[in-house]
Amino acid sequence: MKLPALITLLLLMVSSIGFSQLQLQLDPTAFLPGIEMGKVIVCKDDQSVWALSAAGKVYVKRVTDPNFSLYAPMSTQVVTDLDGYSYDEMYFLTAPATIYYFKNQVSTNMGLSGVTKINNIAIVYGSQNSTLTGYFGNRDWLAAATSTDIHPVFRNDITGSTPYRPAGVPVPTGNFDWRITNSGFKSIDFQFKHQSTDPCAGATSHQYYNMIGSNYKTTRLPEAPSPNDVVTCTYFEAPFNHLKNGGTTLINFWGTMDGLYAMSPDGCAGDESKLLGGKAIYDIEEIYGMHDVMNDKFVLVATNEGLFYSPSRLFGNQKFDFQFTNLVSANAALGKVLSIATEIKEENDLCQKVIWLATATGIRKLTVNMTSDSFAKPDMLKFYEPSLNPQITIYRMCKDREIRITANVPSDYLGKYQISWLKNNVEVMDLKDKADVVIKEYGDYEFRLTEICSGASTRIGNIFLLKADDPEITFKNNGDINICAGGSTTFTTKKPADNSYNYQWVRNGVDIDNETNNTFKATLPGVYKVKVGNCMETFFESEEVRVNVADMDIPVITRSNNKSLCFGETVNLSIPAVNGATYKWSSGETTSAIDVKKTGNYRVEVKMGTCGVVSEYVNVTVADEIVLDKAPEVKICVMRQDQVKLTAADGYAFYTWNGQRGTDSVFTATQPGQYTLEIEDLNGCKANTVYVVLSYCPVLAPPNAFSPNGDGTNDLWVVEGLEADPDATIVVYNRFGVQVFSTKGAKPVWDGRSHNVEVPAGVYYYVVTSKNVSKPLKGAVSVIR
Repeated sequence: MKLPALITLLLLMVSSIGFSQLQLQLDPTAFLPGIEMGKVIVCKDDQSVWALSAAGKVYVKRVTDPNFSLYAPMSTQVVTDLDGYSYDEMYFLTAPATIYYFKNQVSTNMGLSGVTKINNIAIVYGSQNSTLTGYFGNRDWLAAATSTDIHPVFRNDITGSTPYRPAGVPVPTGNFDWRITNSGFKSIDFQFKHQSTDPCAGATSHQYYNMIGSNYKTTRLPEAPSPNDVVTCTYFEAPFNHLKNGGTTLINFWGTMDGLYAMSPDGCAGDESKLLGGKAIYDIEEIYGMHDVMNDKFVLVATNEGLFYSPSRLFGNQKFDFQFTNLVSANAALGKVLSIATEIKEENDLCQKVIWLATATGIRKLTVNMTSDSFAKPDMLKFYEPSLNPQITIYRMCKDREIRITANVPSDYLGKYQISWLKNNVEVMDLKDKADVVIKEYGDYEFRLTEICSGASTRIGNIFLLKADDPEITFKNNGDINICAGGSTTFTTKKPADNSYNYQWVRNGVDIDNETNNTFKATLPGVYKVKVGNCMETFFESEEVRVNVADMDIPVITRSNNKSLCFGETVNLSIPAVNGATYKWSSGETTSAIDVKKTGNYRVEVKMGTCGVVSEYVNVTVADEIVLDKAPEVKICVMRQDQVKLTAADGYAFYTWNGQRGTDSVFTATQPGQYTLEIEDLNGCKANTVYVVLSYCPVLAPPNAFSPNGDGTNDLWVVEGLEADPDATIVVYNRFGVQVFSTKGAKPVWDGRSHNVEVPAGVYYYVVTSKNVSKPLKGAVSVIR
């Protein structure tokens, strides 16, 4: 029994920072099109999506539903806000202070004691966020922001609880007007206002409290006139890695009707950055990187100009100069975006792959993708086999040998990543999710890790090319090779990058001593080949190539044709190509064949190694270009049965008039039109021209009688001389002065009818007007029947 060779693959964690990692793709389906929406949420427990329109109507879409539908239990109410845990456990707020609680489709009308106004509501996942457990323990609750306090409504409790006031917030002496400015799976932000003295002297009256931290925070707002000092939404105390100072730093983001702002929440003063200036900001949400919550976080911003997002993670940004990207490809369809919600799934770590948007024209869906550099990337550190060079990454198996490969996957990857082994780019299903495998078949193998949530896949380390296919031999027979006495020619065959091939050159069937490289210089005549092996046991032979030692002969120039050339024609001059020879023509070309189109003597010199120089020449004659004068335009009057002679230059062998070949240089035309002429000289050189014959009768000549009796003779009365006047008119009257016929145009014809009825025989009178006569032409014409 053969023991398999052992290869160990070690994985090393390295972070990738600063690249574009978040990619968003707009779903083509437009949900609730044409309805102005105000808010969208996703319930964590069942991923049901809820939408609230600007008119206060509630719509819902469960995972299996193809579209949103009106939520019937609240269809008669004007809802101002909503949130919930699932389709079967929802809260709906109506003005001024009523909360409808639905549990398994059973409604309870909740009113909070002493509360006359509720601004908005939001779910707080205390059971999922350890940073919130210090306030109410490991419990989920609904936060109701009222005019005086925060009222918690614990899950499965419809009575409400004692108003909650964070430490450091003074007892209200007036209307604090609490408002929820951000609610997410990992945090919730509140805004309130008071007029009492606070630690940040000089700050505006708006103060903020963020429940992800344990301390009360006050944030200075931009000094700007209303409404730009009104905060529309927040994302406070977002943690990110500070590369310069180390550790974790917090960032406050807030939106106004004039842009997005960012600053540190530490203290009352600090550097403040204005982002997305001039844009109205309606919502700010976070989305995690779908695998490592503590390392990847991105920001989404809803604006009046569409959706903006940070394509690279916040972490690693030691300044507040975050770059936001507009979802350009989708903004034409998105327009104003007012609310953002993300689907939340937990697969070992937080997994967010879908974003829902409430826009001014309906609900849209985005799919989240991560690039391969978006997560901490494992890389190969070592690759070795005990009996081989530790640096070898390509190993060729011989015969029935087995190779064992072990990938040392970090323990914290288990359950988050899938392991795949691919052979020739096809996954080997028997090796799926195995870190220790035995390879028995030849092929190209590679090891991949795929992140479960995002589906992002990365190839780890080098590709293991384990194969013993026939070696690739590039030494081919392209014809005999001629060399001069004392000369040489060099043979080459492929040498792979891993130097895994073995070589043996052969002459006349006998191995050549010490010629075991991929190149060989031949100086003797004979038949050569090379034997190549990629394993020690087996060699494969190349094609055979004959080498001749030849003397230099005078080259023979061959023409592609031997006739005299017409102007513009080309003749190819060539001599037999000889391997290793160089060429120099008197025209400057350095190839064995050239194309010539000018008269002259053409000489070629051939040089080959030490064989010296030989030369030959050939004469080429090119006829002058045949130039024909432009044919003049001539005119003809067909009605007078005119003829015109078209005359070409004498002295040519053939004249082809309108496709009829002959030797006459004169052609008689009886009709107007174009007449083509091709002339040809004794050398067969040709030239072409076109004669134009125009129709024109210069004199008006109305006939004085015609007989429209259908016998084919004089059936029509035609006025000649109007061919060049499209505005000419003819009017015919009977002897009583009644008009019986009129026409206009360059071909006036009367068939002896008036209004499609034959006129009686007799004398009729005409009036002709034309630019060809100075005054109207009048006369009589007789109709004979």
